[in-house]
Amino acid sequence: MTWLEVISKCRGYRNIVSHFAAKRFPNEDVYIFASKSDRDARQVLGDGLSGHHVHTAVAGRSEFAEMIKSVEQAQAWLAKKIPEWDERYLRP
Repeated sequence: MTWLEVISKCRGYRNIVSHFAAKRFPNEDVYIFASKSDRDARQVLGDGLSGHHVHTAVAGRSEFAEMIKSVEQAQAWLAKKIPEWDERYLRP
């Protein structure tokens, strides 16, 4: 269950990377993500964007790198398990 928890926990980061514009600020050692998607803001924040507002997120570079390592390990584990589960639970 640990790897499934890692995948679930990191899903928000994955969505941010996929759907937001990103900029690294090397002097601050952080990534800034921005999105104008009203739908994403409603889903994450529970409220839409009004006027000229932007949905933003900030992630520390070292924390972001650790998350990537964890997700890579979790996905490698999952890739091995899916054929086993397919055979065990989906095949008659």
